[in-house]
Amino acid sequence: MSITEKIRFSLGSDVNYNVAELTNFSNSNNATFLPFASVNYIFSKKSNLGFSFKRSLSSYTLNQFIKGNVINDYRTVLTNNSLFNNTFLLSNQFSLNYSYSNFDKNLNAFFNLMYNKKDNNIGVNTIIDNNNTYSQNKLISLDNTAYMLFVVDKKFKNIPFGINFQTITSLLKKENFTNYVSNQIESYQTKYDLSINSYFKNNDFNIGFGLSISNSNSISTLSAISNKFQKTIPYLNFNGLVLKDKLSWELKNYYYKYSTTNFSIKNILDIRPKITYKTKNFNYYVSGGNVLNIKEDNSKAKSSNADSFVEQSYFNSLSGYVNVGISVSF
Repeated sequence: MSITEKIRFSLGSDVNYNVAELTNFSNSNNATFLPFASVNYIFSKKSNLGFSFKRSLSSYTLNQFIKGNVINDYRTVLTNNSLFNNTFLLSNQFSLNYSYSNFDKNLNAFFNLMYNKKDNNIGVNTIIDNNNTYSQNKLISLDNTAYMLFVVDKKFKNIPFGINFQTITSLLKKENFTNYVSNQIESYQTKYDLSINSYFKNNDFNIGFGLSISNSNSISTLSAISNKFQKTIPYLNFNGLVLKDKLSWELKNYYYKYSTTNFSIKNILDIRPKITYKTKNFNYYVSGGNVLNIKEDNSKAKSSNADSFVEQSYFNSLSGYVNVGISVSF
């Protein structure tokens, strides 16, 4: 619906009616209203701003009503506890969006901010003993998330280059339990990507370079342990198409640098060349990956979060290699 030429809005509500009948559980018949609303302001043909709200309902899955224990792996046992089928799992989501597109200047930008607050949700109570870990489903009252996305892309007219910048940020606050003691996990993650690429009219040679930075910081209020992780990847790539577009070549160069709170890991220079020659029915190629470290240890690191713990780990990636091959098409 339009109020003016610049303002548009919508308003409504869904009605959700639940009927639950399970053996050994109290039966329930519940109805709930789930309103939603959105409003958009159109500045011009190039840009607009929007805001929306939505209330939603989640229901239990069948395996969350299973009685008894379920073996998850060699030492983890899953069990249900303190769940009631007449409890609503409601959430409220707020979203803000802005977009700008100017095709005359080859400029595009987009911004999104989202916040989701759950009234109730299913969390985990982790019970640890010498032999096993028991994971119980448990109702929690804190489960909030926020996300932010920003993208801008610009292609220049006076010089044959374009630039792209992207950033993603996420924030999580969630309650869990360890041996029935309440705990709060806070996790903050960001990623920045900046790239500059050429678009020369002659495809014999093009270049692209940029920088990618990922950060993760998590803390548990119960243990007061902070888990910080950073991965930095500068890169420089070359590519081209020659010999009447029969021969394509590329040379990709990535430098991996890690910083963690729990262990040290060496940096890796990953060089990936590739040459392909095409004929009518045959393709001949030579390609490689991480060619400077064919016999070396290639350890990389990662960070992950779970309901009851925060984890940093390192792993051995594929060693360097060189491939030579031919493909046939009919």
